[in-house]
Amino acid sequence: MAETEIIEDAEVVETAEIVLAAPASTEAMVHQLGQNMDAIKQVMSEVMKEDIDYGVIPGTGRNKPTLLQPGSEILFRLFRYSFEIEILDTVEDWDAPLFRYQIKGVARDESGRIIAEGLGEANSKESRYRRYYCPECESGVWDNRRDNRGGAPFVCKSKCGWTATKPSDVPTEFDFSLVNTIMKMATKRAKVATALTGTGASHFFTQDVEDLGTDHGPSRQPADAPAAPKSSDDPHCPACLAVAGELVAVNQFDKKPFWRCSRRGDECAAPREYQGKTYSWSGWHDSWENSAQEWLDDNGHAGPRQVDVEGRDNHWGWVLKEIVGTLGVDKDEAKARAKTGLFTVIDNIDLADALGDENFPIPADLTDEHLAAIAVKLTASEAQLVVSAAVETP
Repeated sequence: MAETEIIEDAEVVETAEIVLAAPASTEAMVHQLGQNMDAIKQVMSEVMKEDIDYGVIPGTGRNKPTLLQPGSEILFRLFRYSFEIEILDTVEDWDAPLFRYQIKGVARDESGRIIAEGLGEANSKESRYRRYYCPECESGVWDNRRDNRGGAPFVCKSKCGWTATKPSDVPTEFDFSLVNTIMKMATKRAKVATALTGTGASHFFTQDVEDLGTDHGPSRQPADAPAAPKSSDDPHCPACLAVAGELVAVNQFDKKPFWRCSRRGDECAAPREYQGKTYSWSGWHDSWENSAQEWLDDNGHAGPRQVDVEGRDNHWGWVLKEIVGTLGVDKDEAKARAKTGLFTVIDNIDLADALGDENFPIPADLTDEHLAAIAVKLTASEAQLVVSAAVETP
């Protein structure tokens, strides 16, 4: 039987330009579409928040921002659309195990007329829901091809001696606590797809990047996973590094500006005002080296500071953003869930490596200080384990 969920009425973001009545002529339709596009731009700049309602996902090579679930809900309220879901297909095989959910989202206007529909699907075969383990002792497995640890391609974390050379030789198992998460993911994908279609927002946003690509085994991370740790030789924002001594990545664009600091304008060390908006540092040469040097010369800096980046990196910010985007919770609750998730998966983290101490405590004796130190030294794969556990926190 189909199940339905309706977003309850909430405060509507008023924009005088929106006209929902059906236009009487082609000219009126063009005028209305223009007004609706202006309204979306207004809400995007005045109401939506980057990295919560939408965001450019690192490592995808896409310039158009991705619409996230909280942003889709803002668009529904903007156009005064209700949202319903219908479960089209369900596979729940606990023996296989295989879990798959196909959800249809439906947007209706105030009269009840269907405006748009969108499909979302998620299944337990996606790599994010699989745990890779050592067949000898059932501990986690290091993927040395991704983590740059050297040695055999796949090595047991507990150092029992087991290794493997091919992904097909690494066994996997499914975490049954993630069943509800899979259904939530299918619903989220349906909601975003419906919002993009029903409001015409695909002009400004792309589809959820979690729906892109295929599964290639344990070495592959989902498209929205945190990027591999950067070194001081990678392209970075010369302003943030020279002024604050922080290694901040830059995004590369297909047209000018060729380079832009990945921070928001009000967070970059070299904010730039243009037409009433604040932008981060931009480089206008096709060579990043020339763009960086131009800023350094113009601003009298001797050059970028050198920053040592270890094999581990600070993915904690990505963890928090992913929890906020998935569950729609505020940052305080996201932090609480992330802390719980971190402790839940602590057995899968190399404490000696994370803490850099031969006398590290056992998990039961970890203090808040220990957890804080571990949190900012997670590998990309460990960060994903934390997110998976955090979204399942009651």
